[in-house]
Amino acid sequence: MRFKLNLLLLLLVTGILLLSSAFSYYTLREDLFSRFDGRKQELARRLQVNLANPLWNFDENQITAVVEAEMDSLDVAAIQIYQRTPGSDGAAGTDGKALVSRTSKRSASPDDSLWRATADETLRVPLYARSSGAADGSAARQDDQAGVALIRLSRQHVETVLAEQVRNRIVEIVVLNVLLVLALSVLMSRIVIEPLAKLARAFKALARDARARELDIKGGDEFGEVVDAFNLIVGRLLTDINRRIAAEKKLLASNEELIAMQSQLLQSEKMAAIGQLAAGVAHEINNPIGFVNSNLGTLKTYSGHLLAIIDAYERGIAASTEQARQAADLDFLREDLPALLVESQDGLNRVTKIVQDLKDYSRVNDVGRQQADLNAAMESTLNVVWNELKYKAEVIRELGDIPKVDCVPAQINQVFTNLLVNAAQAIPEHGKIVIRSRCEGEQVCFEIEDNGLGMSEDVQRRIFEPFFTTKPVGKGTGLGLSISYDIVVKKHGGRLEVSSEPGKGSCFRVSLPLEFKGPSADSDSK
Repeated sequence: MRFKLNLLLLLLVTGILLLSSAFSYYTLREDLFSRFDGRKQELARRLQVNLANPLWNFDENQITAVVEAEMDSLDVAAIQIYQRTPGSDGAAGTDGKALVSRTSKRSASPDDSLWRATADETLRVPLYARSSGAADGSAARQDDQAGVALIRLSRQHVETVLAEQVRNRIVEIVVLNVLLVLALSVLMSRIVIEPLAKLARAFKALARDARARELDIKGGDEFGEVVDAFNLIVGRLLTDINRRIAAEKKLLASNEELIAMQSQLLQSEKMAAIGQLAAGVAHEINNPIGFVNSNLGTLKTYSGHLLAIIDAYERGIAASTEQARQAADLDFLREDLPALLVESQDGLNRVTKIVQDLKDYSRVNDVGRQQADLNAAMESTLNVVWNELKYKAEVIRELGDIPKVDCVPAQINQVFTNLLVNAAQAIPEHGKIVIRSRCEGEQVCFEIEDNGLGMSEDVQRRIFEPFFTTKPVGKGTGLGLSISYDIVVKKHGGRLEVSSEPGKGSCFRVSLPLEFKGPSADSDSK
């Protein structure tokens, strides 16, 4: 604002000086030319008066002296005096010989071009004898004209005076403007540039350190207002920084609490799943162990009969041996004993398979990511959760030929477990669960489809939310699908999608990239 005012002041002063100079120029010009015209008329009168007697007396010397006296004027460039001769045109009066011709040293020598000037520069003055009329020739008749004077007047002196005045005025304007600019520069430096420099340094300091100090520039003008605004911004910034630091500390504490709570919830969900699976696994192990134990009892009886026969043979009593053979029913033992051993071996193999599937399911010896066969992982998961499925659904496997996937197998097993158990629980009495796997480009896809109750659109929009469940109170935590979503999307960069229709069942689709490249774009939205 002050810069604009100073600039306007400079322009205003310059304009006033220019207008004043222009007015002075035109006033001086009018005055100079008015005086020039006055001197021209005065010169004409003097020549008419001073040359009347010399022309009457034909005194050429006196005429020359009068002309020479007039040539000292700065306005006169040349003078020629003609005497009228008998028979000449009185109006012209120049057909005779020039009595006197003088040219100023300031002008070129007279020639024909000397008189080809404008009417304002050339003056024709008729000359009369003294006795023929008034002194100024006003009462003279044309027939009484004695001669004529041709005067070439020069405006060079007037133009020189004007040019000198213009130059002086221009110099004055330039000097005044230079002095004004210097004064304004000093004033601008003190009241504008220095505060601006301080303000610029303050902004740079603020850019380097948000805790920059306030400015100490005082003033009641616009810069004072800018400084006050800057100090206000710095104060608010410091307040915001302190609030942000406090909020960040509180957020870190809350985040740590949230991580701990999430870990506890995850552990609780895992423990709930383990508890649910443990009963099924115990039931699955109990069946083969039961009939193996029963077979061992039978085997114990069979071994007693065989030992009795061996004792009879060792005593060498034929009757005792025959009695022992009949008591043992040796033919039956020959037939039943191998079958009993095979059956016991099958039961133990079943237990071994369950334990191995549990080991593969938990991956207790695996750490971090690895290339895993997810078809095998699905089979292990099916064996572990079989007790949850076999009474509710017929499981149909449509597993395709898929490559190994870069993943954390234990986490993917947990996802499969949650989806399979949910599929079984969605079937009210007895239904069907179809498991499909295939490779699609750079991804491996698993689909787990059931023909259970299905879900409405509102439920589908919320099933991945933590703690959301459609099960009765105490029957579910609402974390299974949420944890599965985090594992698939956030930890493996894949997709977990669902399509369902009430009364027609649901289909969950898990898509995992073959090579893990980071979380997908859907990791922040469900």
